[in-house]
Amino acid sequence: MERVSGIRREKHLHLLEVLFLGCFVIGIIAANLYGRSRLQQYGILNDYFIQQLKYITIEKHDYFIYVLSARAPVVLALIFFGMTPWYRVVNSIFLIWSGFSFGFLCVMAISNIGAGAIWLMMIALCPQFIFYVSGYLLLLKLEEKYQCGKEHGKLGEWILLWGIILLLFFIGFLTEAYLNPGMVHFVLKKI
Repeated sequence: MERVSGIRREKHLHLLEVLFLGCFVIGIIAANLYGRSRLQQYGILNDYFIQQLKYITIEKHDYFIYVLSARAPVVLALIFFGMTPWYRVVNSIFLIWSGFSFGFLCVMAISNIGAGAIWLMMIALCPQFIFYVSGYLLLLKLEEKYQCGKEHGKLGEWILLWGIILLLFFIGFLTEAYLNPGMVHFVLKKI
């Protein structure tokens, strides 16, 4: 029985990967259908916005509060719904939106900035997304174990895993607020 639940869990994680990548491609197609001129005119990565970002000074403490207020509710919702029967639906919706948004944003960046957008996108996601993705994947595995009813009796292990998940997300918040703006600012000056 444990082997069957392990196979189901792996299939579900594989399905989530496919869902994210499929929506990423749909986001790319949608952005291309939207039209380059509209992306350049209305997109957040237009010339005016890029020029403003090059010379703006970000108050890191205020930005940390912003990041915390924007990201923490999403993380807490994923954790809360991960303990309910709707965890698969909620994770699917989260990955659909994330994949589509990322695909759309990539096309927007490339159409407005050109090849330099690839570097900008990579720097804009690092290092915080290393922690976000690691925390999210660990959260998914823990949700699957919880839903399958496995290891409910090992309280110490559960507390440790939850602590690691929360720590990974918190480090992601810190690096996004305090480390990433300087990295993005540096790359923007080179573009």
